[in-house]
Amino acid sequence: MMSIDCTIIGDSIAVGVGAFAPRCHVMAQVGISSPAFIQKYGSTFTTSEILVISLGSNDGAEGITRASLLLLRKGIKAKYVWWILPQHNHEVVVAVAAQYGDLTLAPSKVSKDGVHPTVDAYKEMAHKIAP
Repeated sequence: MMSIDCTIIGDSIAVGVGAFAPRCHVMAQVGISSPAFIQKYGSTFTTSEILVISLGSNDGAEGITRASLLLLRKGIKAKYVWWILPQHNHEVVVAVAAQYGDLTLAPSKVSKDGVHPTVDAYKEMAHKIAP
């Protein structure tokens, strides 16, 4: 089986996708906002071929989300950057991804809480980013 250089960063959705992508390194925390993620983990990621970002779900103001995601994205050097589209702040994440020509991934199904993907959706996303 071929090795894959993959890192998944972000919030609880990143944790969920990471659970089904065992070849990926996960740097994520349940409930973390974009600014808190940058404060805890920094904003420079240069070691991955594939970098997957799931942030925005736990943010408040759209302007703070946009500024945080742009700061984070500016420090990323990866061959492929995927953004998992959140239910909250969806448009902000789409705009940042488009600005950099990044890939986006939306969960095929969301659980009853209206935020988190279903187990099958987590599996599908993990397979897509790190087959």
